[in-house]
Amino acid sequence: GKIEAVVDAYEGGGDVGAKISELQNFFEHDYARPLRLLVNDDYLAEMSVTIARLEPMREAGCDEFTAECEALRAAARRIYLSEVPSLERVM
Repeated sequence: GKIEAVVDAYEGGGDVGAKISELQNFFEHDYARPLRLLVNDDYLAEMSVTIARLEPMREAGCDEFTAECEALRAAARRIYLSEVPSLERVM
């Protein structure tokens, strides 16, 4: 929901900086910290770098901002799917 809030603010002319800050705070304190025990650090590092790029991209008016948000969403989904038990992993 935090990523969607950033995109909605960006597309709707809201306070994007505040939403990016909320996303970054959520990621650092509520998402990444507990997942570090379970998930490959490379996935979390990738997400951290992507989040860090959002504010400079917004300030520069980069047209790749929403694409970067989609990459962030894909990284979160990759983490989620890597933790879901599946028959392929058991065999």
